Amino acid sequence: MKLARLLYLNSENASKSALQDNLGDSYLYEKNKIYKAIRNECLKNGFVFSSDFDAFYLALPLAELENFLKNKKIPYFNNVDVIKNIENKKSNLADWSDVVDNLKKNFLFHESCHAVARSFRSNKPQGLENKILNQLIEESFANSCELLGIIYAEDTAHRIFYEMNSYTALFEQKTNLKNASEELGFEFIFKVTMLGYLHSNHLHDSMDDLTLKRIIALGDATKKLSDKQLKTIKFVLRNCFNLDDTFKQVTTRFYMKLNALEATHSNLKNVDYLTEFEKNINYTLYLKFLTDLLVAKA
Repeated sequence: MKLARLLYLNSENASKSALQDNLGDSYLYEKNKIYKAIRNECLKNGFVFSSDFDAFYLALPLAELENFLKNKKIPYFNNVDVIKNIENKKSNLADWSDVVDNLKKNFLFHESCHAVARSFRSNKPQGLENKILNQLIEESFANSCELLGIIYAEDTAHRIFYEMNSYTALFEQKTNLKNASEELGFEFIFKVTMLGYLHSNHLHDSMDDLTLKRIIALGDATKKLSDKQLKTIKFVLRNCFNLDDTFKQVTTRFYMKLNALEATHSNLKNVDYLTEFEKNINYTLYLKFLTDLLVAKA
C-alpha cells in the first residue's frame, strides 16, 4: 500500500478525540470499537496524550509506566510528519513495505488499557499477593483488549494501523475469535480471555481442566457449554499462552521491582488469584465493570 494512501486514510476520519500525528489513530478510533471505547474512557477520566516527553521514556519506556499513569499523561511518538516529509520530497513513490521495519511504533493502546484499568480499580490492595494480582489484572486487561480488538480489522489499512499501535496483533486468529464471540457472546469471551491471560501472566504455561472450569464459572456461572463450545473456549484460551516468555519472566518481575513488589517466580505462580475472584466481590465487580465498558461497543 502506498504511503500516500495511508496518509489519506489517517486524515480522512479526523476527530477531536484522535491523534492526527499518530499513524492510524483517527482510523482506529472510527473503525475499531474497542480502541474507541478505551480512548473515550481515558479522556473521560482526565488522561491526556502527548508527543512531548522526556528522554527517560525514549530510553526505557517500562520504567516510566507508573509515572505517566500517576500524572495522567500518556506519551507517544509523532510518526506521521516524517511520512509527510517523504511524500513532500517525492509524491506517491514510497510503499508501506519501504518503511514498516524502521518506522517507530506507538503502544498507547496497550498503555491506555492500563490507564482505564487503574482508574476503575475497585479496591485498595493489601498485602504482597493482592498488590501483584492488581498489577497483573491491568496487564491482562490490556492483553485481552489487544487480542480481541483484531476482530474489527476488516482491511489491509486497519491491520497496518493496528499493528503500528499494539504490542501484539494475532490477525490469523481474527475469524476464530469473531466466531467465538458471536456464538458465545462477547461478554463471556472477554471475561474468560482476561482470566486466561491472568493465569498466563502468573507464569503458568498451560491450564488444567479444573482451572478452566473455574474460569468458565467466573465468566458465567449459568452458561452450559456443549463439547463443541468447550473446545472453542480452549482454542481461544491458547492465545493467552502465546505471550513472550522473556516479557513474562523478566520484564514483569522488573516492573514489579520498580514498584517495590518482590515478584519471584514462586510467588507469582502461587498466587491463588481464582480464589480471590471467587470470594472477593470487589474483584468480580472489577471484572464486570471492565467487561461492561466494552460490551456496549462490541
